[in-house]
Amino acid sequence: SSSSSSSTSSSVCVQAKVPEDCIKVNPNCQWCAQEDFSGQRCNIQPILEEQGCSDLQIIESSVAMDAANEANRFDHQSASVSVTSLCRDVVINIRQARIRVGGNVNINFRIREPMVYPVDFYYLMDVSYSMLDDLKSVQTLAQQLVATLQELTQGGTGSVKLGFGKFVDKVQSPMTQMTPYKLQHPYGSSTDAPFLFRNVIDLTSDVDKFEQVLSKQNVSGNLDPPEGALDAMLQVVKCKELIGWRGDALRLLMVATESAFHFAGDGSGYLAGISRANDGRCHTGGDGIYVGAEEQDYPTVNQVVRAVEENSITPIFAIGKTYADMYKVGVLYHPEDVFRGSTWGILKKDSSNVVDLVRRAYLDITGKQEIVTSNPDDSVLCPWYHVTRPGGAMEQLSVDGTLVGGLESGSKVYYNMSLYANRGACAGATSCPVGDVIVKTRQYDDKLTIATSVVSAFGCAATVIVNSPSCSGNGNFSCGICRCLPAWGGSSCSIPVEGKIGCLPLDGGAKCSGRGKCLNNRCQCDPGYRHGKSKIFGDFCECDECPVRAGLVCSGNGRAVTGTGCSCDCVCDAGWEGSDCACASNTTTCMGLGGEICSGFGQCVCGACVCDVTSGYSGPTCSDCVQNCPSCAAFKDCIQCTMHQSGALADSCVTSCNDEVIEVEDIDEASGEVLCAALDKIDNCKFYYSYKPSGSGMVFKAEVEKRCKPEYSLLIILWCILLFLLIGLILLCCWRCCVYVIDKEESKNYK
Repeated sequence: SSSSSSSTSSSVCVQAKVPEDCIKVNPNCQWCAQEDFSGQRCNIQPILEEQGCSDLQIIESSVAMDAANEANRFDHQSASVSVTSLCRDVVINIRQARIRVGGNVNINFRIREPMVYPVDFYYLMDVSYSMLDDLKSVQTLAQQLVATLQELTQGGTGSVKLGFGKFVDKVQSPMTQMTPYKLQHPYGSSTDAPFLFRNVIDLTSDVDKFEQVLSKQNVSGNLDPPEGALDAMLQVVKCKELIGWRGDALRLLMVATESAFHFAGDGSGYLAGISRANDGRCHTGGDGIYVGAEEQDYPTVNQVVRAVEENSITPIFAIGKTYADMYKVGVLYHPEDVFRGSTWGILKKDSSNVVDLVRRAYLDITGKQEIVTSNPDDSVLCPWYHVTRPGGAMEQLSVDGTLVGGLESGSKVYYNMSLYANRGACAGATSCPVGDVIVKTRQYDDKLTIATSVVSAFGCAATVIVNSPSCSGNGNFSCGICRCLPAWGGSSCSIPVEGKIGCLPLDGGAKCSGRGKCLNNRCQCDPGYRHGKSKIFGDFCECDECPVRAGLVCSGNGRAVTGTGCSCDCVCDAGWEGSDCACASNTTTCMGLGGEICSGFGQCVCGACVCDVTSGYSGPTCSDCVQNCPSCAAFKDCIQCTMHQSGALADSCVTSCNDEVIEVEDIDEASGEVLCAALDKIDNCKFYYSYKPSGSGMVFKAEVEKRCKPEYSLLIILWCILLFLLIGLILLCCWRCCVYVIDKEESKNYK
């Protein structure tokens, strides 16, 4: 009941003695700043009004609509707002959400499925030589593809636009054969010169033009099996204006290939010598050519995933049977590197089933609403959703990845989003702008934008009277109370304090044990949760009770042990750790490169890696290099001079190269190690080495001996020539003898 709830809130509020604690302890707690007020200053609004408070400080969470939605007034009491619709033709913005620290606002909105689904369909095809039959088949399918999409979208002419792009790989050894003829015609005169990506046809509704241009396309070729699919995808997604993606259309990107894909690190790990990381930008010009593809490495999978999500593009993977399992795992099962909402299918050898794959993918993608939330600061805001499906009851959904399926065109789904501001937000500030919380569906660009700020202090905190007469000149006056200077106490700072100064006992120790505030030379202890305790108490906040989680002391995974004086600590059972024994100590989920915890670039905290921000590595196991990434070329000279006393640093090796190199007979590929090879120009021999990043630096291994081509002496060559001549002479003699014998026999028969 409301009376029971008010009573509970009031009992919590009265524990706070200063306004900065009052605003955080409970969203219903308000503050009375009246100077001569005799009641509990922190309490719920009805009680403070009943007690006659004349200076009532009230902070409530609220949401303000923009002018276009002024008719949808919001209820200040419940801090909620109703938005009429969020559909493809309407972009609705919330001007501002003002959330009290520890409180929340509720935003109701509706998303309507479009009546007609216009589609932008871009076909990105691998045109390496092995896809020759596939290209010939696709060149005949344009009309059938458009007819199928128009049928599915229930739209007429113009509802479907088609685009076409092709990719192979970087024109760089060893990805591509670099001989002059191969750089013009990799597999005969009918093949095009190698390239990484070309935008052949912008999105167009002119099917005849699409067919005409497509019919003139040829295959090309490269050298190694993987292709540059990820790099090509990133260009198609980032070059929005060039490709012609429409803002009101369902954007589908079909990637057709029968090979694996290159990813970040292959540009340097494959000895291509590309040390610059992919910048994730559009580098394709108006002529459709990807400029500077060989000047930067391949993108990471995460880069491409973020790009397709930010641009509301849904990938469809049409994969050859050989690599289907690799794409299946990468697309569907890896939560960190997944193209969420995408589909995949197995491509026939001649791509004759492309239309069927498009039909199946379209039916799988449409009729769904998946909410994606962009949160500017997870440590401050926590969004949560409830949804009401067509004809159903309200149900609770997860923080993100909210998925509602089985919808028909025109279906309306109602959502309620609660935005919570954590208690620890805006520490030391009266308020702070958090940024824009953006809510959108995965498939469309329309979004709901909420400019959010958190309020963490009452308005009276802005006014402070220093050495106020109300505080006998011995303290500062703000929000109706005095903050006494050291050695003074009492409500008006008029009582000299003996035996302690500024909440410090005479025998020393931290002020309020570091776990409270000194108010009028008396300690006001912090709430227990701030220090991992259930409760903190005592004259100097020196006492505490062990933490309780889910009603269990030490989370039920340990035992409470009384320490020095009146403190309590949890002694965790085996397999558990943390101040409240709530974290499993198993570090299996944190194992990264080379079996190291968090790859040596972070710490495993409660089963998850917290990466060192200065290491340049991120990701679930801190194994993804995002800044100042190493390459084989960077270490070549030092390895060469250290192991073989040659190369550019041979004369300054001692001063220039200080890293220890582990000598091995043979380099074996190990987890997390990058294998490298380089040529010593003095003797034309190759030397092999490897490096592996770790938290303490790089770990280098190098083979003791170089690998040289075998040398053949002139004497051995001469002897081989003589041997072949001798064998030839013997065979000739044998043949002549046989001819002589046969001729002699025939002569006898003739006579």
